[in-house]
Amino acid sequence: MSSHSNKKIAQHVENSSELLDKMHGLTQKLQERLLQDFQTNFGTPLPSLILTRVREIDITMCYSTDASVDEYVTGARDLLKAGLGHDKLELVDRALDFVAVLARKIIGSGGIKIGVHSTGGKIGEFVTGCMSVVEQAKAADWLTQADFLVASYALVVWKPASVSAPLLAAAPLLKASLKMPSVSRSSELAELSYRYEPL
Repeated sequence: MSSHSNKKIAQHVENSSELLDKMHGLTQKLQERLLQDFQTNFGTPLPSLILTRVREIDITMCYSTDASVDEYVTGARDLLKAGLGHDKLELVDRALDFVAVLARKIIGSGGIKIGVHSTGGKIGEFVTGCMSVVEQAKAADWLTQADFLVASYALVVWKPASVSAPLLAAAPLLKASLKMPSVSRSSELAELSYRYEPL
């Protein structure tokens, strides 16, 4: 999922120290919001790299016309295969279901939705969490040809420790999923509540 940024926007920002400082402030705000809302929705802080099988956190800048669900799903597939290995292909496929749900909700058919978006659930002994915080950047403020979007996103797959399981069980997005019996794909995979909240 890395580097989905529009190269022209990125270069435009990097060529101006003023815009670069401004973008640093915006991305810092988005990442802080991402970390805060991850804990609220999933009942646990964003797990550190050492505790996860997959952990991707990134910033992207793009025009609304650049966004593609397929591009994000393809990027996530490569990342999940690298982190989970070929012995966990079912887990890869099921984690991709969450990525696709989130990408379609954000990108959709009526333009990219601004705000906080998240989905996740339990897949066997693993938990998958996907979250994105999207904000619009006005062309007049950034001296670009059109308004563009800046997003901070996270994709995390981890096996919760017994200590964190009670916290996860109380989290809004995972409560239903953790209680589901693990007998079949349809009962295990929960397409949980999608959250949209304006910044």
